[in-house]
Amino acid sequence: MPRLDGKPSAGESIHSPRQYISREDADAGLAEARRLIRLGCAVFVARPARDRGTLHWDASWGHGGSGYWLPEDWESTPVSLGTLDRYQYGDALGLVTGHALDVLDVDPRNGGDDDFAKLVELGLVPTAYAVAATPSGGVHLFTAPHGVRKTKRGGLDLQAGDAEGNGRGFVWIAPTVRRSKVSGQVQAYRWVQPLTHAGVGLPDDSARALVEWFHAAKPTTSTADEHHWNGDTDAWLATHTTGKTLSRAVARAVQPFIDGEPFDGHHRMLKFQIYLVRLAAEGHNGVPEALTFARQVWLDTPHTSEEDPAQEWDAALDRAIHKYGGNNA
Repeated sequence: MPRLDGKPSAGESIHSPRQYISREDADAGLAEARRLIRLGCAVFVARPARDRGTLHWDASWGHGGSGYWLPEDWESTPVSLGTLDRYQYGDALGLVTGHALDVLDVDPRNGGDDDFAKLVELGLVPTAYAVAATPSGGVHLFTAPHGVRKTKRGGLDLQAGDAEGNGRGFVWIAPTVRRSKVSGQVQAYRWVQPLTHAGVGLPDDSARALVEWFHAAKPTTSTADEHHWNGDTDAWLATHTTGKTLSRAVARAVQPFIDGEPFDGHHRMLKFQIYLVRLAAEGHNGVPEALTFARQVWLDTPHTSEEDPAQEWDAALDRAIHKYGGNNA
């Protein structure tokens, strides 16, 4: 019989996320998701990432090594109870920020506890309408919308979105289960503080003060260079990887090119870079080596554009790191 404590039995394969959550807990998570939607939140369904050969769930595959495939255009998920009609027991749920709620993500692996303590000392902790615990020991504080793009400072991620719906983030919510980045065990997201209705969706002073704290650590940029990253790409990659052996997700991403498949266009190159950058942000091994190999494949691929292929690759990678170098815990 499958265990429900996040530990597979001896010799047991990970066939499905269902092994790690009871149907009763899944139903309870769905009920909470419906409450969130009725309050104006957008919630999407994500399918488990399965091994092509065995069809078993691979908790380290999928988008960003999350174990799941995000739906296309998840940023534009409508605020509708109908989005949950696709849910099947074992699927994941993601809440899109920038609507009725934003989320302050406290990640202790990157010093989030210390950074959060600073917010407490400064009196900048925003009002939390709900609190959830993550599989990796982090905390999600569901706050009023901030009206800004998602942003990051130290071990704190502000998953948000501006008034026009740009720069939206998301967080996983119950009944999603994922592999912990600390213990390696598969565990569920769980609600620690139930959702309260009072004031949800209304900006408040605590939200504005928090935005000022996040922006205080960032240099002012002009509109012209807003999307251009002037940092050191090699240094960023070195910071966001933990070894030269390719993780399973990285190996799968680069395998087609190892098998001799060329890039079939600029769009494929961009998608590949963005995916690898997200894997690096998740702590996957071997991203620099995979990018170096793929860069040569890109250079060897016939090009119809008059732009220099090497410059095109390097500029696109810089933009990918600048835009997608964050992390969804």
